Amino acid sequence: SMYVHPWLLFYDANGNQMDGSYYLDIPTDGVEHTYSKEGTIPNHAKTYTISFQTREASHVVYKSGSVTFYE
Repeated sequence: SMYVHPWLLFYDANGNQMDGSYYLDIPTDGVEHTYSKEGTIPNHAKTYTISFQTREASHVVYKSGSVTFYE
């Protein structure tokens, strides 16, 4: 199967990627989808990035990506 991974990656104060990063496994079925995932921010996380990765010859157009943090 073909799929894509949007990633939310957390980094510590030294810029090292931390355990506790998240991804979504999204099928590429040609249909527009909206996905969300909840998780916990790792202790001592200082920064984050959003990354979009395609796999196995997938062609994907991302319309947007966002992250919301709550206390």
